[in-house]
Amino acid sequence: MSYKKVDVLDWPDTSIIGEVFHEIRKVSSLDIEFPFSVQLLENPKYSVLGRNLLIFPGAVDGTLHDYIHILLGRSFLPLDEAVVVGCCMGSTGKMSKIQTDLFTFLASTIYPTFYRFTSSEKKLFEWAVSLGSTYCKCDLSKIEKSKLAKMTISEARDYCLSDWQQVLKFYKAEARRFPDEISSARLLNYIQS
Repeated sequence: MSYKKVDVLDWPDTSIIGEVFHEIRKVSSLDIEFPFSVQLLENPKYSVLGRNLLIFPGAVDGTLHDYIHILLGRSFLPLDEAVVVGCCMGSTGKMSKIQTDLFTFLASTIYPTFYRFTSSEKKLFEWAVSLGSTYCKCDLSKIEKSKLAKMTISEARDYCLSDWQQVLKFYKAEARRFPDEISSARLLNYIQS
């Protein structure tokens, strides 16, 4: 690819996920080490018998996490992170209300300030768990990275999501609910283009 774009929303649906990932990595700071508390809740490296240590399903490594950002058309702002993590956990079909409440509590208390969930992110995470359990055809945490990396964004959406148009409706509702958030304005521009 001859051009560089950092924003996931700028890439056409015909783009290959692995190529988008590598281009974004070239021009961004995605290749960072996340704080231990974030990894403990979200990274499978901290798992026992396939479940992370704090019993939350859907933990993924950093590369798959970023692929899911691309799949869902989400950038890397805090609300985007809440959607990606919530949708991934919800896609497992194993995220209970108690687990959702516990995760939002921990993400709003033990995460370092920059990563800590605000009330908006907590609410959006809860919605995204429901989005993932309703519109994901598969457990996103179990997708083969090598397979996903070779798919176009459109192919990946067809493979992973039952109805992309419903996901876009979710994004519209999100933008109405959080009108002052940068990610909401960007989502509306993306949906309307």
